[in-house]
Amino acid sequence: MRPTAGASSIPRSHSFPKESRLRKRHEFLALRNTGKRSRSEHFLFVRYLAGEAPVQLGITVTKKIGGAVARNRIKRGVREGFRHIRGKMPLGGQVLVIAQRGSADLRPTQIASEIQAMLLPGDGV
Repeated sequence: MRPTAGASSIPRSHSFPKESRLRKRHEFLALRNTGKRSRSEHFLFVRYLAGEAPVQLGITVTKKIGGAVARNRIKRGVREGFRHIRGKMPLGGQVLVIAQRGSADLRPTQIASEIQAMLLPGDGV
């Protein structure tokens, strides 16, 4: 029997719902203009802490980084790293992750570990 349309085998705790994402251009621009910046070797992080809602994540990967396959691989790695630490992060705010040169050469596990190192409390941002 085939799964019904819209059904997912991904556990809810590992999903990435709309409430956890920055989706509109004005949200990205506002965060970029007002957030606190920090940098790792392959990513720029812009963070704004406020409120009690779960942290929202935005990801920017430009065409300068690589083709569609490389850009999507980076975004999957960033989301995976964020999923694993989402429960450990303080509530409220937004995080924008901007891929820099060299990030296309990373394996997904390397991307996730770099994201985790920068976003966990007491580290990085």
